[in-house]
Amino acid sequence: MTPKNPFLAALFSLFVVSSIIHIFLLIIYSFFKFSDQNFNFFSIVGFNLFFPKISEGLISQLISILVILGIYFFSLFIFIKKNKN
Repeated sequence: MTPKNPFLAALFSLFVVSSIIHIFLLIIYSFFKFSDQNFNFFSIVGFNLFFPKISEGLISQLISILVILGIYFFSLFIFIKKNKN
């Protein structure tokens, strides 16, 4: 799953570790602030910096979940198709 090029593999590892740390910090922050709004996909990737109200409300949470599932299943489809060849 990781690239064969060691420079790309290191970059991939950097992204994965940074993402894990980022999500862990969001969990801690949300726990202390009693807010689940930080788990909105648009907030995690930073869209709320450009569109401040995008991560608020029930519809935003539902769209966020759909976007996450869409990205997951698209990636899964690509990896399955790649492994068949």
